[in-house]
Amino acid sequence: MNLNLMLLAIATAATAVTVAIHPVPVVQANSNRIAQTYPALKGIQLTSAQQEKIQQIRQNAIVQLSNILTPDQKTTVLNAIGNNEDLRTAIGELNLSSDQKSQIGPILRSTYQQIANELTPTQRKQMQQNVRALIMGRFR
Repeated sequence: MNLNLMLLAIATAATAVTVAIHPVPVVQANSNRIAQTYPALKGIQLTSAQQEKIQQIRQNAIVQLSNILTPDQKTTVLNAIGNNEDLRTAIGELNLSSDQKSQIGPILRSTYQQIANELTPTQRKQMQQNVRALIMGRFR
């Protein structure tokens, strides 16, 4: 998997979970918060149930990633998540080894798929469009 796609998947997973920490009914404010930290979910309204499930997915991903990252790398990623920063940039600055990249790839793909499975077909379509737009924007 391309490193940019891996970073996008991590950002997607991390942001989705960050938003899900405070489950509430669908509201515009949550959509704005999601868009700041998880651009792939921009414009997607999540229900409380979706937020809760995505939080579980994120927590599982963080545990798995924590087993791969060095202590300094973990600190960088957790700080980025806590500050609602662009996680793709934080991950990109970690200087991952080839071994780490090969271990992280399957986790990110699985996380992305699990999140997508929690969305309605309409939400999933919007997420895919957002991902394509992000990728196109990064490579111009």
